[in-house]
Amino acid sequence: MARRLNVGFKKLPSSIDEKIVLVSVPMNKTVDVCKDVAGRMKKGSLLVEISSVKTGVTDKVASVLPEGVEYISVHPLFGPAVRSLIGKNFVLVPMRSERWLGEFKRILSSLSARVVVADTEQHDRMMAVVQVLHHFAYLCLAVCLSKSELRGEFTTESFAETMRLVRRLGRNLDVILSIQRDNPLAPIVRERFSQVAESLAKSDFEELSKVAREAFRKLA
Repeated sequence: MARRLNVGFKKLPSSIDEKIVLVSVPMNKTVDVCKDVAGRMKKGSLLVEISSVKTGVTDKVASVLPEGVEYISVHPLFGPAVRSLIGKNFVLVPMRSERWLGEFKRILSSLSARVVVADTEQHDRMMAVVQVLHHFAYLCLAVCLSKSELRGEFTTESFAETMRLVRRLGRNLDVILSIQRDNPLAPIVRERFSQVAESLAKSDFEELSKVAREAFRKLA
Protein backbone atom coordinates (compact mmCIF):
# COMPACT_ATOMS: atom_id res chain seq x y z
CA MET A 1 0.00 0.00 0.00
CA ALA A 2 2.78 2.47 0.91
CA ARG A 3 4.51 1.77 -2.40
CA ARG A 4 1.29 2.24 -4.37
CA LEU A 5 0.68 5.60 -2.68
CA ASN A 6 4.31 6.62 -3.11
CA VAL A 7 4.65 7.04 0.66
CA GLY A 8 8.05 6.69 2.26
CA PHE A 9 9.35 6.36 5.80
CA LYS A 10 11.29 8.88 7.82
CA LYS A 11 11.92 9.82 11.41
CA LEU A 12 9.42 12.27 12.90
CA PRO A 13 10.81 15.79 13.09
CA SER A 14 10.81 17.61 16.40
CA SER A 15 8.24 20.04 14.96
CA ILE A 16 5.48 19.11 12.49
CA ASP A 17 4.38 21.99 10.24
CA GLU A 18 1.50 20.28 8.37
CA LYS A 19 -2.00 21.63 9.03
CA ILE A 20 -3.56 18.15 9.15
CA VAL A 21 -1.80 15.08 10.52
CA LEU A 22 -3.43 11.67 9.94
CA VAL A 23 -2.41 8.78 12.20
CA SER A 24 -3.12 5.35 10.72
CA VAL A 25 -1.52 2.60 12.78
CA PRO A 26 -2.69 -0.66 14.43
CA MET A 27 -5.40 0.15 16.96
CA ASN A 28 -3.34 -0.84 20.00
CA LYS A 29 -0.65 1.69 18.94
CA THR A 30 -3.00 4.58 18.17
CA VAL A 31 -2.94 6.33 21.55
CA ASP A 32 0.84 6.19 21.95
CA VAL A 33 1.52 7.41 18.41
CA CYS A 34 -1.05 10.21 18.73
CA LYS A 35 0.53 11.35 21.99
CA ASP A 36 3.93 11.49 20.34
CA VAL A 37 2.67 13.27 17.23
CA ALA A 38 0.40 15.76 19.01
CA GLY A 39 3.28 17.11 21.08
CA ARG A 40 5.10 18.08 17.88
CA MET A 41 2.17 19.81 16.15
CA LYS A 42 1.64 23.54 15.68
CA LYS A 43 -1.16 25.59 17.21
CA GLY A 44 -4.14 25.68 14.84
CA SER A 45 -3.44 22.27 13.29
CA LEU A 46 -5.68 19.19 13.27
CA LEU A 47 -4.89 15.68 14.47
CA VAL A 48 -6.91 12.86 12.89
CA GLU A 49 -6.82 9.15 13.70
CA ILE A 50 -8.92 6.32 12.26
CA SER A 51 -9.39 3.78 15.06
CA SER A 52 -12.30 1.34 14.62
CA VAL A 53 -13.15 1.53 18.34
CA LYS A 54 -13.34 4.94 20.01
CA THR A 55 -13.70 4.02 23.69
CA GLY A 56 -10.30 4.07 25.34
CA VAL A 57 -8.82 6.05 22.45
CA THR A 58 -10.57 9.40 22.08
CA ASP A 59 -10.53 10.32 25.76
CA LYS A 60 -6.85 9.44 26.18
CA VAL A 61 -5.74 11.30 23.05
CA ALA A 62 -7.86 14.35 23.88
CA SER A 63 -6.35 14.52 27.36
CA VAL A 64 -2.80 15.07 26.04
CA LEU A 65 -3.48 17.55 23.24
CA PRO A 66 -1.34 20.68 23.39
CA GLU A 67 -3.20 23.98 23.56
CA GLY A 68 -4.48 25.02 20.14
CA VAL A 69 -4.24 21.57 18.50
CA GLU A 70 -7.64 20.21 17.45
CA TYR A 71 -8.62 16.55 17.19
CA ILE A 72 -11.21 14.56 15.25
CA SER A 73 -11.43 10.79 15.48
CA VAL A 74 -12.56 9.42 12.11
CA HIS A 75 -13.90 6.03 11.05
CA PRO A 76 -13.97 5.35 7.30
CA LEU A 77 -16.57 2.58 6.93
CA PHE A 78 -14.82 0.79 4.07
CA GLY A 79 -11.59 -1.04 3.35
CA PRO A 80 -8.34 0.20 1.82
CA ALA A 81 -9.04 -1.24 -1.65
CA VAL A 82 -11.53 1.46 -2.69
CA ARG A 83 -10.43 3.84 -5.45
CA SER A 84 -13.14 6.47 -5.01
CA LEU A 85 -14.86 8.07 -2.01
CA ILE A 86 -18.11 8.63 -3.89
CA GLY A 87 -20.94 7.46 -1.66
CA LYS A 88 -18.57 6.08 0.99
CA ASN A 89 -19.51 6.57 4.65
CA PHE A 90 -17.35 8.41 7.19
CA VAL A 91 -18.14 8.77 10.89
CA LEU A 92 -16.56 11.81 12.54
CA VAL A 93 -16.15 11.94 16.31
CA PRO A 94 -15.10 15.51 17.10
CA MET A 95 -13.22 15.81 20.38
CA ARG A 96 -11.77 19.31 20.01
CA SER A 97 -12.72 20.87 16.71
CA GLU A 98 -13.99 24.43 17.07
CA ARG A 99 -12.27 25.45 13.85
CA TRP A 100 -11.72 22.28 11.84
CA LEU A 101 -14.95 20.24 11.98
CA GLY A 102 -16.82 22.26 9.36
CA GLU A 103 -13.80 22.42 7.07
CA PHE A 104 -13.09 18.70 7.41
CA LYS A 105 -16.72 17.87 6.60
CA ARG A 106 -16.52 20.11 3.53
CA ILE A 107 -13.37 18.35 2.34
CA LEU A 108 -15.05 14.95 2.51
CA SER A 109 -18.32 16.22 1.04
CA SER A 110 -16.42 17.75 -1.89
CA LEU A 111 -15.23 14.19 -2.66
CA SER A 112 -18.87 13.03 -2.63
CA ALA A 113 -18.43 11.06 0.59
CA ARG A 114 -21.27 10.75 3.09
CA VAL A 115 -20.49 12.14 6.54
CA VAL A 116 -22.17 11.57 9.90
CA VAL A 117 -21.08 13.13 13.19
CA ALA A 118 -21.33 11.08 16.39
CA ASP A 119 -19.90 10.92 19.88
CA THR A 120 -17.71 8.12 21.21
CA GLU A 121 -20.55 6.18 22.87
CA GLN A 122 -22.86 6.39 19.86
CA HIS A 123 -20.12 5.30 17.49
CA ASP A 124 -19.20 2.22 19.51
CA ARG A 125 -22.85 1.31 20.09
CA MET A 126 -23.53 1.32 16.34
CA MET A 127 -20.30 -0.48 15.52
CA ALA A 128 -21.20 -3.18 18.03
CA VAL A 129 -23.90 -4.18 15.55
CA VAL A 130 -22.29 -3.28 12.23
CA GLN A 131 -18.88 -4.75 13.05
CA VAL A 132 -18.89 -6.88 16.21
CA LEU A 133 -22.18 -8.73 15.63
CA HIS A 134 -21.68 -8.94 11.87
CA HIS A 135 -18.14 -10.29 12.14
CA PHE A 136 -19.01 -12.62 15.02
CA ALA A 137 -21.65 -14.32 12.89
CA TYR A 138 -18.99 -15.02 10.25
CA LEU A 139 -16.47 -16.13 12.86
CA CYS A 140 -19.00 -18.70 14.08
CA LEU A 141 -19.72 -19.77 10.51
CA ALA A 142 -16.00 -20.12 9.73
CA VAL A 143 -15.36 -22.25 12.82
CA CYS A 144 -18.37 -24.45 12.06
CA LEU A 145 -17.38 -24.85 8.40
CA SER A 146 -13.82 -25.74 9.39
CA LYS A 147 -15.23 -28.73 11.24
CA SER A 148 -17.46 -29.79 8.34
CA GLU A 149 -16.85 -31.74 5.14
CA LEU A 150 -16.59 -29.42 2.14
CA ARG A 151 -16.45 -30.60 -1.46
CA GLY A 152 -16.23 -28.13 -4.32
CA GLU A 153 -18.49 -30.10 -6.66
CA PHE A 154 -21.40 -29.59 -4.24
CA THR A 155 -20.93 -25.81 -3.96
CA THR A 156 -23.84 -23.54 -4.87
CA GLU A 157 -23.28 -20.03 -6.24
CA SER A 158 -24.58 -18.44 -3.05
CA PHE A 159 -22.31 -20.61 -0.90
CA ALA A 160 -19.32 -19.73 -3.09
CA GLU A 161 -20.16 -16.05 -2.60
CA THR A 162 -20.33 -16.57 1.17
CA MET A 163 -16.97 -18.35 1.14
CA ARG A 164 -15.38 -15.47 -0.75
CA LEU A 165 -16.54 -13.11 1.99
CA VAL A 166 -15.36 -15.49 4.74
CA ARG A 167 -11.90 -15.71 3.16
CA ARG A 168 -11.73 -11.95 2.72
CA LEU A 169 -12.53 -11.49 6.40
CA GLY A 170 -9.87 -14.05 7.19
CA ARG A 171 -7.27 -11.87 5.49
CA ASN A 172 -8.17 -9.10 7.97
CA LEU A 173 -8.53 -11.38 10.98
CA ASP A 174 -6.20 -9.40 13.25
CA VAL A 175 -8.28 -6.25 12.81
CA ILE A 176 -11.55 -8.14 13.24
CA LEU A 177 -10.35 -9.78 16.45
CA SER A 178 -9.07 -6.48 17.83
CA ILE A 179 -12.55 -5.00 17.36
CA GLN A 180 -14.05 -8.02 19.14
CA ARG A 181 -11.59 -7.37 21.97
CA ASP A 182 -11.83 -3.59 22.29
CA ASN A 183 -15.45 -2.62 21.64
CA PRO A 184 -16.94 -2.37 25.16
CA LEU A 185 -20.31 -3.72 23.98
CA ALA A 186 -18.84 -6.79 22.27
CA PRO A 187 -19.63 -9.24 25.11
CA ILE A 188 -23.25 -8.07 25.15
CA VAL A 189 -23.89 -8.52 21.42
CA ARG A 190 -22.06 -11.85 21.32
CA GLU A 191 -24.25 -13.10 24.18
CA ARG A 192 -27.34 -11.85 22.34
CA PHE A 193 -26.24 -13.75 19.22
CA SER A 194 -25.66 -16.88 21.29
CA GLN A 195 -29.12 -16.64 22.86
CA VAL A 196 -30.84 -16.16 19.51
CA ALA A 197 -28.91 -19.04 17.91
CA GLU A 198 -29.73 -21.37 20.80
CA SER A 199 -33.40 -20.37 20.74
CA LEU A 200 -33.71 -20.93 16.98
CA ALA A 201 -31.85 -24.24 17.19
CA LYS A 202 -34.41 -25.50 19.72
CA SER A 203 -37.45 -24.14 17.87
CA ASP A 204 -39.80 -26.33 15.86
CA PHE A 205 -40.29 -25.53 12.19
CA GLU A 206 -43.39 -23.39 12.73
CA GLU A 207 -41.68 -21.16 15.31
CA LEU A 208 -38.49 -20.93 13.25
CA SER A 209 -40.50 -19.96 10.19
CA LYS A 210 -42.48 -17.34 12.09
CA VAL A 211 -39.43 -15.71 13.67
CA ALA A 212 -37.42 -15.76 10.43
CA ARG A 213 -40.24 -14.27 8.34
CA GLU A 214 -40.75 -11.48 10.86
CA ALA A 215 -37.04 -10.69 10.96
CA PHE A 216 -36.72 -10.51 7.18
CA ARG A 217 -39.89 -8.40 6.99
CA LYS A 218 -38.35 -5.85 9.34
CA LEU A 219 -35.06 -5.84 7.42
CA ALA A 220 -36.63 -5.53 3.96
